[in-house]
Amino acid sequence: MARPRSDADKLAPIFVVIDDDKDAAMKMTGMLYPANCFFITVTDPKQGVRYADCLGTTAVLLADPVEYPRGGTARLLQEILDVEKPVVILSEDWSPESVDRWKRMGARDCIPHPTRMRRRLKHVARLIQAFTFARIREKQEGARGAPEKKEV
Repeated sequence: MARPRSDADKLAPIFVVIDDDKDAAMKMTGMLYPANCFFITVTDPKQGVRYADCLGTTAVLLADPVEYPRGGTARLLQEILDVEKPVVILSEDWSPESVDRWKRMGARDCIPHPTRMRRRLKHVARLIQAFTFARIREKQEGARGAPEKKEV
């Protein structure tokens, strides 16, 4: 017998985009916008952790730099990681060295900010697809591993 669907099974992946540059954030989400995902744009980084934690977020796309107390983007990254959400840094000053630095700090990945380098938008789309497929696999594995209930 199939297990009943929970509310979590019905939700499309939710990505929180944190960028204090509202125009850049809106432009990026407008370029991505697949029908099977939700993007929540947060232009006040002080609210970013709350949104990431409370919305069943799949991953956070965090712009660098952002204005954030006591450490900027690096501090905000740590606070988001504290609520156990994967974070992808969207760096305005991208380099292989910045990728290494952000990954050492706990980011899942670091890519060039798409609105600064339009040709790199495909990387964001690939990451979203990878997170979406991983979520589907987790659900399928959970369904296979759950014991069947027999009716009496």
